[in-house]
Amino acid sequence: MNKELNVLVVEDQPLMREILETNLADFNYRVFGFDSAEALLATESVIDEVQVAIIDISLPGMDGLALSAHLRLLRKDLIIIILTNHDALDIKFKSIEAGANLFLTKPVDPKALTQAISQLNTPPIRLIKADQKQNCVWFSPLKLKLYTDQQVLKISFKEVKILLLLAKSNVPVEHWQLLELLGLPLDEQGKKHLEVTFSRLRHKIKTLFGDPDFDAISSIRGVGYQLSHKIKLVDA
Repeated sequence: MNKELNVLVVEDQPLMREILETNLADFNYRVFGFDSAEALLATESVIDEVQVAIIDISLPGMDGLALSAHLRLLRKDLIIIILTNHDALDIKFKSIEAGANLFLTKPVDPKALTQAISQLNTPPIRLIKADQKQNCVWFSPLKLKLYTDQQVLKISFKEVKILLLLAKSNVPVEHWQLLELLGLPLDEQGKKHLEVTFSRLRHKIKTLFGDPDFDAISSIRGVGYQLSHKIKLVDA
């Protein structure tokens, strides 16, 4: 465990904040605790000292998502972990939009939390991989990009949502699931919009692979879509 790592905890419930601070200190982290975003922002020097920020989503005043977005503007390299009582997909996406690296539900297991910090504090590893080393494309949900050693392509938050859902499914993702995910109508018009979105995403991946015939996403007729290459998520 890295003894030099400084961790920020912003939690308005005194008991929960004390538990987090104690558990993190037990793993040799130096911890800075605050009960609100306003209290933290009044002491800006702390923001420059920490490498990790653990933020409760339901803070009084400025909430955890707003604080996360503010900290991301100040520190591109800061590891941000959002804590919440609700394990909902829309909250997870909102957390990613706000710049968070990870979304965890309470109560948080101390060992799981420290393992997450350790993993997030290591360099990213390949996400989309082909059989040939030179055909590797990397996916960073938090930075909204697909990239190789040679080039970087920005992707939309909508495309990030799609890739995250496909990556976590071992079976084809059905059309209705994708339509609901993107807030599209469950009709033919929605499906046509979905087809256009997938066509653009496929084109971006083909561009990075440098192969117009390569298709990382398979279309299952009458069902939906599935990734045709192994995916390993590391920073979603």
